[in-house]
Amino acid sequence: MMLNTAPVLLLFHPTTGPNAKLDNTPSRYDFSTGTDKAEPIHAWLTRQLPNIPHPEFRRPINYVKIAITTTAVLGLITFGTVAAPYLLPIIQNRNLWAAVSLIAVLLFTSGHMFNHIRKVPYVAADGKGGVSYFAGGFQNQFGLETQIVAALCKSFYFLFFSWILLSPWLLLPLLSILLEIFRKGKGAMLEETGTQEAERGREEERELKSVVIQFQEDFSR
Repeated sequence: MMLNTAPVLLLFHPTTGPNAKLDNTPSRYDFSTGTDKAEPIHAWLTRQLPNIPHPEFRRPINYVKIAITTTAVLGLITFGTVAAPYLLPIIQNRNLWAAVSLIAVLLFTSGHMFNHIRKVPYVAADGKGGVSYFAGGFQNQFGLETQIVAALCKSFYFLFFSWILLSPWLLLPLLSILLEIFRKGKGAMLEETGTQEAERGREEERELKSVVIQFQEDFSR
């Protein structure tokens, strides 16, 4: 049969009748091309036998696929309902999204995608027996050059956000000292001015404490 691959589908055409063919060589459908679906085979048979009735191709209902899809959807809905109280605080966390955004910005602006697409070398020889870490011009760059620039940018970002997040906590001891001095000073004055001034001083002290507490809560979020 002169077969080099298997399996194959051989269609022997009729040699007698209205659809007879003079050439008795069978038509060949090779499954080694990767097409093993029923639809392509039905279309091939239709092309090979154009003058005879062709039954319509219909796939049976795949109840297993429907059951698996339904179970997976219901499982995802159930998981989402049960895990929502635990996942929503994580998803709505501003620090998490800030970290993700920062990583994405550094990734896409540091030249990583350029290196990935262009397949640039990691380093190159400088022609003097040494190694060149930075490519000349504006159209090329090396892989190590991207990592160096990214490390510098990350260091600057870390210092910037550390200054933003830590500076309020460094100011809180100073505010506490000022509050203590204010309380003692007002206490000494209140002993001399009487009940009305004492009430006014306590009210001011409560307002100052509320400002400090609000300041601490705002920067601890």
